[in-house]
Amino acid sequence: MSLRSLALPVDEISARLIKPSQDPLRQDLGDIESLCRSIEDVGLLQPIVVRSAGERFEVVAGNRRFEACRRLKWRRIPCQLVELTEKEAFEVALAENLERRTLDPLEEARAFQRYVSRAGWGGAAELSRRIRRSPAYISKRMRLLSIDPEALETLFRRRKGTALAEEMFMLGADQQRKLAEEVERNPMSTREVRRLVKSIREAPSGAVEGSWWKAQEDKQRLVARSIDQTISAFRLALSRIDVVIERLEKEWVEKEVLMQYRFSLHSQIDSLIHLRKKLAAN
Repeated sequence: MSLRSLALPVDEISARLIKPSQDPLRQDLGDIESLCRSIEDVGLLQPIVVRSAGERFEVVAGNRRFEACRRLKWRRIPCQLVELTEKEAFEVALAENLERRTLDPLEEARAFQRYVSRAGWGGAAELSRRIRRSPAYISKRMRLLSIDPEALETLFRRRKGTALAEEMFMLGADQQRKLAEEVERNPMSTREVRRLVKSIREAPSGAVEGSWWKAQEDKQRLVARSIDQTISAFRLALSRIDVVIERLEKEWVEKEVLMQYRFSLHSQIDSLIHLRKKLAAN
């Protein structure tokens, strides 16, 4: 069901008679202040969609717009009134949010799970027909909820895509958390994560803790030690260049060339020190 296919009249309804959705798809409404400024500048371009709920009206689509209008202290708000059951209202809100791509993958997964778990609402096949998404899409989204919550939070802290999370389906919760932390410390492509997951799954029971994760720690220590050795070598080269420069009294051309090399070495040392601090912080 889509509201875009319906020619609904617009009425101005008293703000005190409208209440937000009792089953919102988004817990975080995002930046309402910028929306308030936009509405102040150009008005409410799209009416809020509401349904009858006893003596009041409940928001079906437009919770962010409704909240912005409340903050602007509007007494009357342009609305489109639709007569929908609770199930139909949820389907409409979900379809509208999917069409506008306002939900992140986890919000989609939680919304799909709520729908299929409601008694009498139907399963993934029914939801698929209502929102025009394949059953496979719905099932894959809901499967995200099987991943350890801490691992999911770590993964979605910097990226909203699901490709990396989907590679973790076959791992245990502890392995998922450790892999998510490793990906956060050392960004990897989906292909690299896939190879890594394959090696973890093929390792003997208990070997992951004692082999692969230890190998990663050893690798980090080796990189840090290599950086330190390179910094020492550059500093030694810098010292020797300084000795040569001191000996060149009148050969100003040669002196200028060596000063340029000295400056380049100094910049390289600063870059390596910055890299070492970054690795230590991770």
